[in-house]
Amino acid sequence: MSDEQAFNEAATDRPTATPFDPQRILRECEAKRTVVGVYKRAIRRAQVNPDSPPGVVEALELVLKCLALPDAEHADYRPEWVVTDIPGDD
Repeated sequence: MSDEQAFNEAATDRPTATPFDPQRILRECEAKRTVVGVYKRAIRRAQVNPDSPPGVVEALELVLKCLALPDAEHADYRPEWVVTDIPGDD
């Protein structure tokens, strides 16, 4: 059996996660909660320590806005979450 055949056989024997797999959705939610937690921690650190590295909070805000993009049609989506300008995208 060739390497390609072995790979294809292994790939078809392995269960794949679908976009609506409950476990995948739970992992995605946990990942997003983690990003929100990192953002909140960065804000607290910036408030306590004005010498915090510049741009960290702003970068995390951009990440959060990007994570919210798939839900742009939701009634609770806010206009200020729209990504209008990516810094350094020249």
